[in-house]
Amino acid sequence: MENTKRVPFFIPVAAIVIFALMFVYAAFFDHSFPEKAVKGFYQSYFSQDYQGAAEHISTLLTAKLVPEYATGEVTDHEAITAALAGALQDAAGNAPSTDGLKITILKKGIVKGTLSALVAFSISDESEEAGSTAVALLVKEGSGYKLVDAGAIDPSYVDRIGTADMSYWDEYFEQ
Repeated sequence: MENTKRVPFFIPVAAIVIFALMFVYAAFFDHSFPEKAVKGFYQSYFSQDYQGAAEHISTLLTAKLVPEYATGEVTDHEAITAALAGALQDAAGNAPSTDGLKITILKKGIVKGTLSALVAFSISDESEEAGSTAVALLVKEGSGYKLVDAGAIDPSYVDRIGTADMSYWDEYFEQ
């Protein structure tokens, strides 16, 4: 008699179950984080990586910053991103220096809707503990969030942002 070892039955079954669970997670669970888009934009901008910063901007904001995109004259993604990076670089040329600035995401000030999100953050100098507080509005485009607008806020509003009802923005971006 030959002494053959067989693979236990549970090993192929376990492999199939694990692959099925991985598929379900990838297909049905939202693993996009709006705070990563905000942090990515500002870190790229502060390090003068305008191409990287442009990757985090929504098509809505791009239409404002690159008029050719709004009219449909330019449809190539790389050309649009390059034009947007140029617009960011031009704007940075007139702005105060960003050397030594850092961004801190304020966890209490994050709220996600179906298509939109608000993210509170602060920008400070390396020597400051607390800096300017702001909030960013983001829209879900493709598999991630993109920056639509950002503006300064009073720091006392951060807690309210975390509990905001995003239905208005979700309906707005759905149109």
